[in-house]
Amino acid sequence: MLTEARYFKRENISLYVDVGANIGQTGYYLRQVGYNGRIESFEPISDVYEKLTATAANYEGWNTHRAAIGDTDGQTVIKVSQDRVSSSIRKATPVFERIHPKVGTVHEETVDVLTLDTILPRIAGPDDRIFLKLDCQGYERNVMAGITAWLPRIRAVRMEVAVTAVYEGEWTVPDAILWMRKRRFVLAEVESGWRHPKERRAMHFDLLFLNRRPKTGKPAAHKDSSADNSAE
Repeated sequence: MLTEARYFKRENISLYVDVGANIGQTGYYLRQVGYNGRIESFEPISDVYEKLTATAANYEGWNTHRAAIGDTDGQTVIKVSQDRVSSSIRKATPVFERIHPKVGTVHEETVDVLTLDTILPRIAGPDDRIFLKLDCQGYERNVMAGITAWLPRIRAVRMEVAVTAVYEGEWTVPDAILWMRKRRFVLAEVESGWRHPKERRAMHFDLLFLNRRPKTGKPAAHKDSSADNSAE
């Protein structure tokens, strides 16, 4: 996990939005390193969400939501993997299935999907400075496509991104860097994440971006119609 806590004070972070929270590992880490601001965690899978809520209940200011985050509001089907952490809305590639058998689907669940432009007005105050963390197993592109009006309010973003796609249609590292750079987010930190189980080469990196847009006022009232799911 990136040493992101060093940026909390520098960026005056008051709200941490944890997308793809799993059982609450990130929220627990935040409390251990002394972050006392609010945490809003999102996890769509039913049995995983139960464990998340049990963890969050031990700490003040940590709220949980059973939902996926994406580019449109509605519902979708998530493929629940044997190891749970590899569960995804996207289909795993044959290469990923071969090197990591626990990615295999054990069942599917229909889950609610919300965009960040929909959910942030409900959970963020007018003066909140937001840190966004994404660990969505290949769905990061969709999450970022669903935040346009509120993007200026995001002070920092940490996302797990593949070196070579292991889910069909997901971003790879160059795609994510280019997309973020076009929106005035600069890459500040890189750390290797999941590694090939035999070759030990990095398969994912955690990328941390900082918002370097000029300061703006309140979010726009409408969604940017030019936004799409492409990495441009």
